[in-house]
Amino acid sequence: MRKFIAANWKMNGLLDDSISLVTDISNYLEKNDTHTADVLVCPPFPLISSIKPFCNANNLYVGSQDCHSELKGAHTGDTSPDLLSHLGCSHVILGHSERRANHLESNEIVNKKALNAINCQLVPIICIGETQDQRNSNQTEKVLKEQIIGSVPDIASLKDIIVAYEPVWAIGTGLTPSMEQIFDTHAYIRETLLSIGIKDTAILYGGSVKSSNSVEILSLQGVDGALVGGASLILDDFLKIIESALVI
Repeated sequence: MRKFIAANWKMNGLLDDSISLVTDISNYLEKNDTHTADVLVCPPFPLISSIKPFCNANNLYVGSQDCHSELKGAHTGDTSPDLLSHLGCSHVILGHSERRANHLESNEIVNKKALNAINCQLVPIICIGETQDQRNSNQTEKVLKEQIIGSVPDIASLKDIIVAYEPVWAIGTGLTPSMEQIFDTHAYIRETLLSIGIKDTAILYGGSVKSSNSVEILSLQGVDGALVGGASLILDDFLKIIESALVI
């Protein structure tokens, strides 16, 4: 399976800097033999249309950080998955811990979003992960199983989906689980997905992924790529993470 490196810019980036960053990423991918990895950039929604024309590399895609659970209607400030598809997005991040915490998104909401995303020809990247308290109390597997069963739509076994494991306590903190913990957790996620009939799904790791640890993380069996936050905003760091996927 090709490694998949996704950049979540979150609420960062202005127009000129974003165009410059994605242009440099695209140029790098075009000039280097990097076709063993696919790269996704997820900017803030207003930038999607502006940066899409600069993503010229064949293995560089544009996605969104979220979408609404409905296709249209009176939902001020929200974005339809149908619109994202028409804008040329290929993927959409759903159920990120920041959305679950700050916007009170439940597994049921994530499930409905994922279903409509799939129906609009988008690949949902469904995020799951435990808090520090849940890990310390040995609740990690229970939490992840509930999130998988609750967030992944029933038709997912017939469609492309991606699962991203992001331990909440590692996001933006500089902390990362041990390599053994990442390996064991990815194996459990794979086992749980298989139990509900989902095979060959990419499982990404996210949570303080940076150029200094990406080779070790991406070398782990069962880690099919990375969901990268802050490091994806720094060109040299992000390119090194992409390179990490190529030396595996």
